[in-house]
Amino acid sequence: MTDAELIRLAATKVIGWHLDAEHRKYWMDGSLAVADASLWNPLTDISDAWMLVEKLRHFRFCLNSCVEDNKEFHWHATLYEL
Repeated sequence: MTDAELIRLAATKVIGWHLDAEHRKYWMDGSLAVADASLWNPLTDISDAWMLVEKLRHFRFCLNSCVEDNKEFHWHATLYEL
């Protein structure tokens, strides 16, 4: 998964934002533009990362691991909104 895909996943699945339909330049919360999509980056900006931490406080999560054919180790995380 690329950094851009991780950022998009964090913005949409954790924060609950969506990209503006017309230009896809801004993260939207409902009809309100809340962040420039090219600048919001929780991978490099600590204040953006803290947004995720604060949002995750309202989730419960389950982390599972498994080994396939005694060689491949996989992690699976599931978030549940409280």
